[in-house]
Amino acid sequence: MVHMNHSKAFHTLVEAFYTIKTFIYNISHVLLSSLLRLSRIKCTSIKSYMKKEYIIENIFTDNGIKFLKDNMSICIDDLNQKILSEASSKIMFFKKLIDFIITLKPPYDYLESSHLNNYKNRDFLNDELFKYLKKHNIDEDSNAYFIFDNIRHAYINYCAGGILAIYKGREAEVWYPKIVIHSNIGDRRDIELLGNDIVIYRGASKDEYNSKIFGQSWTLDEKIAKQFTFEHYEGQPDYENTIRVVLKAKINKTDIYYYQKEDRENEVIINSNRLVSNSINILEEAVLE
Repeated sequence: MVHMNHSKAFHTLVEAFYTIKTFIYNISHVLLSSLLRLSRIKCTSIKSYMKKEYIIENIFTDNGIKFLKDNMSICIDDLNQKILSEASSKIMFFKKLIDFIITLKPPYDYLESSHLNNYKNRDFLNDELFKYLKKHNIDEDSNAYFIFDNIRHAYINYCAGGILAIYKGREAEVWYPKIVIHSNIGDRRDIELLGNDIVIYRGASKDEYNSKIFGQSWTLDEKIAKQFTFEHYEGQPDYENTIRVVLKAKINKTDIYYYQKEDRENEVIINSNRLVSNSINILEEAVLE
């Protein structure tokens, strides 16, 4: 009993340490942002700088980081920041959650999309993950539960269909683990049928355009881009009174990681760092009400 009390006290102390560190991080971030604005110094990666200076170590174990980054293509910095800023008292829960996920093995082979095996695997993984959640007494109305639920969703998609299934199945309307694609997904035959320099479109916020840090999801169809700009997020509180833009750009087909001609949204997943210089323009702009 004494050992258990000591262990609990230790975890409480660790969580308190991370809470204090997060508070210092957030205050420092606000101060640095204000100074940069006052001095008019251009800095597009304040958060990256702050992480380097103030986040002493990652939340996750080395195995956890490797699995999240190499297997699931999840941006570790983004996930770290989400947990530290909104659920810092549950750091040990998330650290152990990822290590627990690594041990899970779906009991059946995944087959064609509607096969019974796939549903059995989904139910098995959900049961195991929610049992883990219940054991740690996470309130369903808490930020920790919200983050857990999106990690759960991403992991089940990953098991069923790999990185592409996570990417295509992610929740774009709310926070979701950020997926960063670094290499080709699937067959390139349809990509090779495209021209060399390709015109692409994207629905985005004006803030994204101003930052010049663009997402990886674009489309070959301008109408689809307009739908994602003005219709897809209409009526959602997080997007009210935001300035939305339809973007047009060019990219070489060698910098496209995914395209399938039967894709109903004509989506292309690209290396957004390789967009043709000076080709990114706003076609249409409006406030989303």
